Amino acid sequence: MIATKGKASFRHAETAEVYEIHADQVDFEFTSVQERNMGPETEHSAEVDHPKLGLIRWTLWEYPMGIVNLTETDHDPHELLENFSFELQDEQSADYDD
Repeated sequence: MIATKGKASFRHAETAEVYEIHADQVDFEFTSVQERNMGPETEHSAEVDHPKLGLIRWTLWEYPMGIVNLTETDHDPHELLENFSFELQDEQSADYDD
């Protein structure tokens, strides 16, 4: 499970207005898995269709299992000012964070 914390802030490409997306608005889903040298590489993604920014997409790769290897945020043409922090949690430990 992906724990998303904080907020993501974007400057609109045309108006320069700053918009925020909060962690509770983002829900990651399993996208794909590919076998590699140290085990499976798992891809997770989340999307938010913001009324002013359009579609914003986050992709996170878990490799090796249990480790955040890489993250990417697709926000073109807007400027990313601040991004979430991401953490992998197993389902049992996530239940205790509430």
